[in-house]
Amino acid sequence: MLGGVNLGGILVLLIGGRYEIPVLISIKELSPSCVEFIVSKDDRNPKFDNFCENIRKTFPSLRICHPEFVGANDIEQVQETCWQVIQRNDSREVTFNLTPGTKIMALGAYDVIKENALRAIYIDTRNSKIILLGSQVGTKEINARFTFEECIKFWGREKKDEDISSKLSIDKENAISLAEEIGDFVRKYCNEGNKVLEHIRKKNGKAGQIVFKDPYDYEIEFLQLLLSYNIISKLKINNEVSFSIRNTHDVKFLDGKWLEIYAWKKAKEIKMFDDVIHSVKIPYEGVGKEIDVACVYKGQLIICSCKTGNKSFETEHLDELQSVASLIGKDYCSKIFITAQPGKDEQKMKSFMSHAEQRKILVVTGDKLVDIGDILQKEAVNPTLPRI
Repeated sequence: MLGGVNLGGILVLLIGGRYEIPVLISIKELSPSCVEFIVSKDDRNPKFDNFCENIRKTFPSLRICHPEFVGANDIEQVQETCWQVIQRNDSREVTFNLTPGTKIMALGAYDVIKENALRAIYIDTRNSKIILLGSQVGTKEINARFTFEECIKFWGREKKDEDISSKLSIDKENAISLAEEIGDFVRKYCNEGNKVLEHIRKKNGKAGQIVFKDPYDYEIEFLQLLLSYNIISKLKINNEVSFSIRNTHDVKFLDGKWLEIYAWKKAKEIKMFDDVIHSVKIPYEGVGKEIDVACVYKGQLIICSCKTGNKSFETEHLDELQSVASLIGKDYCSKIFITAQPGKDEQKMKSFMSHAEQRKILVVTGDKLVDIGDILQKEAVNPTLPRI
């Protein structure tokens, strides 16, 4: 029982407009044996057909009844259809989810629910609550847990792992530890720049020797840190610095993958997310849409894009993040852009932040890296840029 709502019963879903996440949460939370649909005629389209197919794939044992279509503003037709659904089922087993319907549909259904002392729920996705209506009134936390794969499968997507940890010249445990140390080091000196990382980026993913002149003391300290983990070799320090990187995966790690692992580790440490992943691609129209880090919180995604280079503050990166979110969560997602750069150019930052706000993307700059765990926790529970 969920506050008087029977598990394994009949879930009646009103569909009119945006509906994906409230439906996912209600199915996962109530574990119904059967789903009935009362659908606005405006939603009688391929999108709804694909949605039903995604439900079948995500919940293969769930029985899905043929949908009933109604006029979204025809309250009498909505009420008549609700009666028909009740009459062909045991009313004691029926629960209505009013969330995904239009206001008129919800009002019409609620009159029938009250008259027959039936159960109903409303999914408050913004506050991660289930509001109980009808025969029992109250508020419950969303308790269902979701994996990242379940969430994207519901949107008809799949993932392809792009984690390079197993291909590095150091083991995964040391890669995670090094990523944390690089993050702390970069945050500490983010306003000074780092010629070591700049020269690694210039290699364009190629292994081999790197040479540059006039290193600062903190850059020498950084090189010694990398050497202590054996991710670089043949380090020589005089008036100029030279060192070697063994393979292309080590180059990719130092070029920016470390930030993905850093953010992923900080998210894992919070222990509040249902799932945390990093370094995956979502196949789409023959290409892969990259997701650097994603956290799942009570059925909703927090998607992070991680950039480390001097060209981090290009609006194309915001467009890429927006594009990924449109595939696996839309406005139910929180979107966070994380960069190791400090954003010292005030004019450029003002423009970049304006573009980010228009796309409902939160920006975290290099000086805030130490707080990324707290930021992710806050954005999960009380997002700065509200989700639906």
